[in-house]
Amino acid sequence: MSDSESSSHAESPSHAESSSHAESSSHAGSSTEAERSGEWRRVASSEELGCEALIAGDERDYSVVWRTRSGSISAADSRCPHQLANLVHCGRVLGEELICQEHGWRFRNSGEGHKLSAQGRVDGKAALSMIAVRESEDAIWIRAELDTDS
Repeated sequence: MSDSESSSHAESPSHAESSSHAESSSHAGSSTEAERSGEWRRVASSEELGCEALIAGDERDYSVVWRTRSGSISAADSRCPHQLANLVHCGRVLGEELICQEHGWRFRNSGEGHKLSAQGRVDGKAALSMIAVRESEDAIWIRAELDTDS
C-alpha cells in the first residue's frame, strides 16, 4: 500500500503493527462504508504525523490523532469533554500530553484528563473517548466503528 493512497481506503493492517489503544468510540452522523463495517482506516502516512504533532482522523474532524515526544500514537474523539472544544483545531501536543488550549485541560495517552490548578495541584478531569490506533506499513490507521447513535 503506498502513502499516496486515499486516506479513506479501508484495509486491515498487518499483524506486525504496534497497537496503542484497544478502546474505541463512534460519532453521530458518521456513515462511510468503513465505519459501518468496523474496518481499519488509513488516516495518514507515518511521516505526516511528526513528533509532538496532531492531525484530524477524518474529514469531518470527529477524531484527532497525535504522536507524543516519545513516539507514542493515540487517537480519540476530537471533542474535549470540558466544553466540547474541537481538539483538531485547539489542541496542542506538548511532551507526552495533548492539551486543550481553550481551558488548559491535559490528556495522557490513555485519555485520562487532568488540569493543573493555580495552587499547583493536579486535579483529575473527565477522560477522552479513545479510538483504537495502529502504525503499520508506514501509515497510521484508526479503527472505524459502527455508529450506534443513528
